[in-house]
Amino acid sequence: MIPADERAELARRYLAEVSATGVEQLPPTVLMREVAELRRLLGQVLAVLAERQDEARQLAEIRAVLAAFDWERDDRQYALETVERIVTGPAPQLDSELWTCRSCGGQFIGRRPADDRCRYCAGGAR
Repeated sequence: MIPADERAELARRYLAEVSATGVEQLPPTVLMREVAELRRLLGQVLAVLAERQDEARQLAEIRAVLAAFDWERDDRQYALETVERIVTGPAPQLDSELWTCRSCGGQFIGRRPADDRCRYCAGGAR
């Protein structure tokens, strides 16, 4: 993948090149190619802006955590974990739960079946 600054620079150079020629002097086929290329480059520039916006949001959140942190009384490990969550995102949620079979009353951990019956009571045990 091309770095963000390089993508923006490529778009800037291409626009400078095509702006040198007036559109009224170009045949329609060339104009269509330019439109397609400009759309592609606009997409890349918008992606760069989105990346930077996300980075700026993360930085603002980290600054807020550090500004509110009391270095003499607060738990430093908790602050570090908070910063890590901001940067890496929330921890993935487990796709399991503790549930009880309606038929036998057994307790299980995992995905709950739609009928709330374990595989033994549902007839699927082998």
